[in-house]
Amino acid sequence: GDGIINVMDIINMAEYILGGGMARTNVPVPSSVELIQSSAGLSYQTDVDGLVGFELTIQHFDDFEFILSSDAFIAESQTYENTTKMVVIIDAGTDLFTSNGWFEVADVLVGSYHGEIDTKVTIVPDNYSLEPAYPNPFNPVTNIRFSLPIESEVEIMVYDMQGRIVETLVNSNLEPGYHSITWIADNYSSGLYFVRMFAGNNQFIQKIMLVK
Repeated sequence: GDGIINVMDIINMAEYILGGGMARTNVPVPSSVELIQSSAGLSYQTDVDGLVGFELTIQHFDDFEFILSSDAFIAESQTYENTTKMVVIIDAGTDLFTSNGWFEVADVLVGSYHGEIDTKVTIVPDNYSLEPAYPNPFNPVTNIRFSLPIESEVEIMVYDMQGRIVETLVNSNLEPGYHSITWIADNYSSGLYFVRMFAGNNQFIQKIMLVK
C-alpha cells in the first residue's frame, strides 16, 4: 500500500499464513528489540516473545563468513562485494546469524505485524578491559572506561599511595558491553592514585595523577 516492498510486507504475510491472520491481533507482540553484536555474530532480545522481522544491511571485510539462523521461518541473504543484505523472520531463538570476521550493522529495519519496532544495537566486546583514564593527569574530574564480554560482578576502587581505599566507584553486577564512570576528586589532595578493577576472574590496575 505504501509503494515500498520491505520486511514489513513479508512479516504481515508470514503472520497471516503462520498465525491465522486477524484471529491473532490481540496476541502480545514485541514493542522493543535490542540487537547484540559480537565477534561471534548477531543476536537479539525482545520485551516479549513473538514473530519479528529483520531487514539488515551488513558491511564487512572479504573474509567475512556467516550462517543464518536455522530457527527462522524465513532467512535469506544477498552479498555484493563487501555489503550483505539479509531478511530474517523469526519467533523463537535469539541468534540471527553466527559469523567470523569483522562486520558492522549499517542499516536495520525491524517490525511486527503491528508496525515498526524501536531497535537499538549493543556491541559486546570480546574481552575484559580497563581503558586508560581520560584526562590523565586531571583536575578534578576524570573518566574511566571499561568493557565486559559477559554479565559480571564488577568492583572498581581508587587507592592512595599508602594502599588505602579512598573511594569505591563501582560495586555491582553489570551487563556486558562498554561502560564509563566518572571520578570527581575535588575532595582529595594532589598526588598519585591507583584505580583497581576486579571483573570475573580478572584484575586491572592503572595509575592516575590528580593535579590541582
